[in-house]
Amino acid sequence: MYIIDRWQWRATRRRVQLHARQLIETHGVRAFFRAHEDAWHALDEGHTPKARFHQAVCYAISRHLQRRAVLEAVFAPQGVRQAESKDAMGVVEAQLLRDFA
Repeated sequence: MYIIDRWQWRATRRRVQLHARQLIETHGVRAFFRAHEDAWHALDEGHTPKARFHQAVCYAISRHLQRRAVLEAVFAPQGVRQAESKDAMGVVEAQLLRDFA
């Protein structure tokens, strides 16, 4: 079963996009968590269609944030990418040293 049934999706897609855009503009990165909270509240209250709508909004926001992170990583200056890769390698080395110590 889909998050929202296929026959409902065409009518709901624009509402999902609009709500996701509104949450991203108002809450920024915390928009995903806000939509997730809304989905859980709707589910707790027994509103399954509303919960599915907010789950779809969560999915749309997560896809948007993933795309934005990938684009920022690809188009970041080379110095920034090198610094981030060195930081990541330092974290991996620290974890390996901790695990094998």
